[in-house]
Amino acid sequence: MERFVHKRVRHRADAEDVLHTILVRIHEKLATLRAKSRTVPWAFQVARNAVSDHYRSRGARRTLPRIESGETSEEDVQRVVAGWLTEYVDRLPPRYREALALVDLEGKTQKELSRRLGISESGARSRVQRARAMVREMLLECCHVVLDARGGVVEYRKRRAPCCPQR
Repeated sequence: MERFVHKRVRHRADAEDVLHTILVRIHEKLATLRAKSRTVPWAFQVARNAVSDHYRSRGARRTLPRIESGETSEEDVQRVVAGWLTEYVDRLPPRYREALALVDLEGKTQKELSRRLGISESGARSRVQRARAMVREMLLECCHVVLDARGGVVEYRKRRAPCCPQR
């Protein structure tokens, strides 16, 4: 557990604080764990949440981990992830793909979308929200993503391989 935290929290004092928080949370909530066989995965989930809370509480952003193709700058990582998202949008059913492309990629308003598609404004809003939720679900099936308070990526790791689309 200590190595897990130190790998994610760079400053030793902060890592020790996070470890302390993890131990307190585990001690307080262990009685609520139903399946004792799931203790280790549960403890690591507590640890992941504590690390996320640490970054959220400080509004801090840490350097993104290296990804396979060697991109290390934030701009490179954002470019790669944007490529994944574009591919996920392409996988959506046509009605959702069109709505999301018009609003999020072409910058149309939801009011313009409703007129263009001949549906109500609330229908357009719902369609865009559903499309975004579908893309989010595809991304989260692939990767565990932790965001800071400002919506910046604090940490991500693949859940399975092959994972994110390859361009």
